[in-house]
Amino acid sequence: MVKVKQQPHTFRTDETETNIMPEVTPAYGRDYKNRSDAVADWNNGKDFILRDCTSRWDGQPCSIRDGLTNVMIRYSKNRKVTNV
Repeated sequence: MVKVKQQPHTFRTDETETNIMPEVTPAYGRDYKNRSDAVADWNNGKDFILRDCTSRWDGQPCSIRDGLTNVMIRYSKNRKVTNV
């Protein structure tokens, strides 16, 4: 497993600063029908796949154990998103 020690990406537009939260999807073929199951598994340390084309870790497994906070989790066949 790749250790992801990454802070949210930041970029500047004029004088404002915006944080972009990484997006993750369930790993190993898992899917969730509701938000509570997805968030519970994230908080329990299950693996998710990082979906961030600006990161060199795109497509790699990650979890809350890797220090990632403030992520967007896709669930319900990737049609719904929730912030954690």
